Amino acid sequence: MAGHSTDAMRLASLFYEGILSPDAWHGALSETTRQLGASFFHQVLIDRAGMQVVANIASAESLRKANEYAQHYARNDERLNVLAGLKPGEFMFDFDHFDARHRSRSPLYADFLAGERVQSCVAIVLHRDDDFRDEVGLLRGSDASPLSDAERSLLRQLAPEMARAGRLRVQASRLAQRAALGFAALGALPRALAIVDPLCRIEYCNPAAERFFALHGACKALGGRLRLVDPHAQEGLRERVARACAADGAGAGVMRVGQGEATVSISVLPLRPEHPLAMGSRPWAMVIFAGPALAASTVMPPEILAECLGVTRTEARLACALASGASVNDFAIMQGCSLSTARSHLRSLLHKTGCRRQRDLVEVVQGMWGV
Repeated sequence: MAGHSTDAMRLASLFYEGILSPDAWHGALSETTRQLGASFFHQVLIDRAGMQVVANIASAESLRKANEYAQHYARNDERLNVLAGLKPGEFMFDFDHFDARHRSRSPLYADFLAGERVQSCVAIVLHRDDDFRDEVGLLRGSDASPLSDAERSLLRQLAPEMARAGRLRVQASRLAQRAALGFAALGALPRALAIVDPLCRIEYCNPAAERFFALHGACKALGGRLRLVDPHAQEGLRERVARACAADGAGAGVMRVGQGEATVSISVLPLRPEHPLAMGSRPWAMVIFAGPALAASTVMPPEILAECLGVTRTEARLACALASGASVNDFAIMQGCSLSTARSHLRSLLHKTGCRRQRDLVEVVQGMWGV
């Protein structure tokens, strides 16, 4: 028993080291996998509303299969139903819940796991909140023996420590995200701006957006999600956010809702991983509102545009010039640079904003101005 306690303390220390270090966390999972006689590990972050895997960490040799699992098997994974009844810090061994007959008829076991020579799984609940489930599976090969009493004892000591480290890791990540957002700068922006995930869940909105949502009838923040009152407009917003968050070929878009003084222009732009507002590896979109009803329905200065779009000041000046009706050649003259350099700035600007054409870029910037 003393040896198991020592192993648990050693492994727990690795997870605590991983709270602020993704590499150390990966190393802790690898060492735990080895200690428990497993072949692979797979940690998943699951959106509870749609039961979709939104992020995962896996052994290097199983990354491709981890993505296949997320796309085709996660929604109907019977093990997740068992884990739903457990608390953070608890674990389950699948053989305790599913007999050989069940496993032989299960698409997950018979078609997917068997093809990877995986026979059984130990799964641990790391963290859970209203929106997400964070769980990790240690996958054991077909030649592995059943989970022993000694391994169960080790897990009973280690799993609660993993959960504590997992909770702290989530909290630290959220603090880092908020620091990366630069609340002071965004709070001072005159534009109503929100950062949302692919499901329109609001991660952040600045004070101007909070005031806008509270006063404007067509746009609301309901249940933590961005909502447009009109169903057709909501579907249009959902499609544009999904396109902005797409893994391949993410693109920007603009839409308008309302009429007259109540018209609102909504610009939706992808946040690239290197964007200063981007948060971790998950996809995000930036949604910016402008219109006659908003106090900031004027031309946005280049320095603020640069902060919003995650572009250089020069690129922001080019975007403002184009949106004001100037040509690339006009900008080159104003900037005192060659036409070739100006075109290079334009290519970079289109890439960073997710716009495919100059006309799309102009529409996005004018939408941000409320034009």
